[in-house]
Amino acid sequence: MNEIIKPGIVLLIITVIVSAALGVVSSVTAEPIRINKEKSDKTAMIDVMPSDRTLAFAESKIEVSDVDGINFYIEVYEGTELYGYVVSASQNGYGGAVEMFIGYDRDGVIKGVKIVSHSETPGLGANAQNPKFTDQYKQKSGMLNVVKGTPGDSDIAAITSATITSAAVTDGVNNASAFFETHLKGGAK
Repeated sequence: MNEIIKPGIVLLIITVIVSAALGVVSSVTAEPIRINKEKSDKTAMIDVMPSDRTLAFAESKIEVSDVDGINFYIEVYEGTELYGYVVSASQNGYGGAVEMFIGYDRDGVIKGVKIVSHSETPGLGANAQNPKFTDQYKQKSGMLNVVKGTPGDSDIAAITSATITSAAVTDGVNNASAFFETHLKGGAK
């Protein structure tokens, strides 16, 4: 019986020590992680809202849980001088959520798209964050379609072997654009 209890107690002590250490590490790193995410988000917002002015964003979070049967999340950041809006959207791709920022001018024309987080396949869906793909959205407005082959005016060329990811990014942009048209065009309502 002693042969069973002694290893069990040792494992219990090790588990308590490791759990306490993980708790300490988590509490020490939580604030630096939050600060780094905030900095990278602000950089991404500036990337999708190019301007010759210094941009400041006032956070006006609007959470949307269901639009046309599609669950997603949106945050809106309005420039302090209304130059445009940055909408943060998340859409499920092949490997999980694809989080992105979409910049709009006051008329709803896309100024930029930046993928800030994803779990897509390296070398395939992960290519969605490359400018070669995201630059296709610039200067477009309205609902966009993903196509294999040569895109038209309202089309986005799918990434080879990553159509699901391409569609997820486009769905996220379309959801954000629909939200823009309904809630933001002409000034936040």
